[in-house]
Parts: sequence; structure tokens; C-alpha cells
Amino acid sequence: MTIDKIVNIKNFSVLTVNGVEYSLDSDSIVLFRLKQGEEIDDNTLAALISESEKISCRKYLYSQIDRYSKTEKGYRDKLKEKGYRHDAITYAIACAKQKGYIDDKAFAERYYEKNKNKKGINRIFIELKNKGVAKENLEFILSSDENPETALSIAEKFMKKRQLTDAERLKLMRHLAQKGFSYDTVIKAVNVIFSEKNI
Repeated sequence: MTIDKIVNIKNFSVLTVNGVEYSLDSDSIVLFRLKQGEEIDDNTLAALISESEKISCRKYLYSQIDRYSKTEKGYRDKLKEKGYRHDAITYAIACAKQKGYIDDKAFAERYYEKNKNKKGINRIFIELKNKGVAKENLEFILSSDENPETALSIAEKFMKKRQLTDAERLKLMRHLAQKGFSYDTVIKAVNVIFSEKNI
């Protein structure tokens, strides 16, 4: 097969082989040192297409990393949505992890610091697990001390315009539990709100 022409258009190139056009990442053309008029066999063309997708996938991933902070699973899901194949995604993720661009433990630590004054430890743990963070990267959360002041602050806000009734007590307990606070922390916060001096 003969390379009829190579047309460079911004970040990609159009390679024409025997009248068939292929849109490829420009870096892959440079990597394979292709020139118009040269011969190219099926295996080389297949390798070129595969390499182009890997490079394109890596570039897209890096652009996402610059814009959004996600876990490895989050980035993988995004790349799948864009239609990249498994081997291209695996390659791109490996490149990013090697450079330290993707670090699930660091993500978990940032997420915890951002949310520890809004949610309970159990809720944060479950949310991070659902985001694909491995359990070994979440052990620090389970060993962290839960801040009862956070639960109390949320409880006070919840009860601001509510009556101190048994029904509202149950609603408050459910609310705090849904926020991920432990049973002991929930009970302490509820007892403070419903203490005798507040009735």
C-alpha cells in the first residue's frame, strides 16, 4: 500500500493510503516517520492507528486532569465515555500515574479535608469507595477521630425552625445518620439539642 498524502490540520493529521483516509494524532505520524509516497504494510498501519489512539487518549486525559480532580476510576469512566478502547485507556492511565498525576490516596486525603466539617466519617468513606478508591487508601479515615462539633453544628442548623418533639428527634437522628455520623456521635448531638435546658 502507498501513502498518497499526509495533511496536517492543527492537532491531527489526515493520512491517505490507497485512497482511504485516516484521521490520526500528528505525533503518531512523526513517531513512525511517515512520508508521502512511501509504502506501508497492513501491520504497520494497524500499529500506527493503535499508537495514534493511545497518544490521543493520553492527551485528552491530561487535559481532564488539568481541569478536574478525579480518582483513577473517575478518569477511566470519562475516557470510556469518549469512546477510547481499553488498551488506549490503560496506557494513558499508566502514563499519568507514573508522572504522579493520578494518586487516589492523595485524592482521598484532599476529599476528607474538604468534607470532614460537613459529613461524618462513614459517609466520606462510602463516597470515596464509590468513587473507586481502594480500601487500603481509606484506612486513615476509619482511624480518624470524628468531630462531635461538626455533628452538633449540623443538628443545630437542622432544628433551627423545628419543634423539640419526639417526631423531630427521630428525624434529626436519621438526618445525622444519613450524613455518615456514628451512632454515638448522633446520640450525643441529639442529647445536646434536646437537653432539659432547651425544652
